[in-house]
Amino acid sequence: MKHQPGKEIIFLHCIIHQEILCKRVLKLKHVILDVTNIVNFIWGRALNHRQFLRFLKEIECDFTDISYHTDIRWLSLPKVLKRSHDLLDEIVNFLYVKDKLNKFCELKDEQWLNDFFFSVDILSFKNELNLLLQWKRLFVYDMYTNVTSFTRKLKFFSQQLQNKKVNSFCNIANTFLSW
Repeated sequence: MKHQPGKEIIFLHCIIHQEILCKRVLKLKHVILDVTNIVNFIWGRALNHRQFLRFLKEIECDFTDISYHTDIRWLSLPKVLKRSHDLLDEIVNFLYVKDKLNKFCELKDEQWLNDFFFSVDILSFKNELNLLLQWKRLFVYDMYTNVTSFTRKLKFFSQQLQNKKVNSFCNIANTFLSW
């Protein structure tokens, strides 16, 4: 490669981990903590988990279990949110049967549910970026292009949301509650 003295050099540090900051910028902590608490309630006690599995089987649910999340397994977060979204009705019904729905009042809060649906969508987009950044034999230029493309996508999404257009967000669009 020929030396080009006027060419700008871009320094990148831990490009894969920079996308983790996206979670902090989006301020989704309240949703993530609440979903983690709900999942931990189901998983945290063997009896609750067995009852939940039996409940899913009795109602002939398409899913056989709920995903488990810890901060150590941060890559699993989008999958945990997606599975929790897919099982939302079943989770609410299970908690109702166990007389624990009042313990998780966010499941009745429209604003929290909208934030939850948004989180599922936006973190699935973030997960797609993360997977792109992990390809073998990927050049730094390609990684940089993927990150800048994702940044442009986020700006586009922001404009859409400001205009209350949710067609890019399949989980919000399918379960959208009034704003």
